[in-house]
Amino acid sequence: MLVAVLVPQLTGKVNYLVMGTGHGTTARETYEPGSILVSVPSPWFPIILENLGRMERVPHAWEIGRKAWLKEEGAIYENLIHDSGARH
Repeated sequence: MLVAVLVPQLTGKVNYLVMGTGHGTTARETYEPGSILVSVPSPWFPIILENLGRMERVPHAWEIGRKAWLKEEGAIYENLIHDSGARH
């Protein structure tokens, strides 16, 4: 686990682990299997925090409900199909 956190600081690249794929965290039950631990280089922190500040707290689809979302999503796909010239 320590390596997962250090790699980004040493390489400048993002690193991630999927929990439940190794013995240590599974045996200790420290994370829910399937959870993803993402480690980023510290110089990225300001950019990430700025982007998080701009994100919607509740996804649009959750606010409008299932039926409205399906209608909206269908319209988006219809436009994409139309713009691509594909037939369906």
